[in-house]
Amino acid sequence: MKKTTKLAVSLIASTVLATTASLFIDGIPISGKPKSVNVKRVKIEHINYPNETKEFTDKKNIELTLALLGYLRTSPIKRSTDEPMLVKITYDLTDGSRFTVEANSSSALINGKYNTVHDKNTFVKMCTAAFFIKK
Repeated sequence: MKKTTKLAVSLIASTVLATTASLFIDGIPISGKPKSVNVKRVKIEHINYPNETKEFTDKKNIELTLALLGYLRTSPIKRSTDEPMLVKITYDLTDGSRFTVEANSSSALINGKYNTVHDKNTFVKMCTAAFFIKK
């Protein structure tokens, strides 16, 4: 019985340690992001492209913007700056609510909650490349 308990405690401790290390190394993914079936419209704005606001209602671009959120991970230990937000994505949901994400190289405002970005510039660069650079 004692061997089983020691083994279980060791496994749980290892799992907690590995998960914690992974979150510090890879960052924390955004929680509460909408599912594509619940999004009726997406609006993307970029401060460096003021006359090129993008709006989408098609499934392909909605899914692309949601996939981009996978590149926005937050960090509890990194520092952010007071730079202006470069990218803003607004999701209008089918229930009438909104989910908004604003980001710059080091900070993110997710549904009104301020976060520090784990991987600087990745999210902003991905959004810029996907929607604002002419192909």
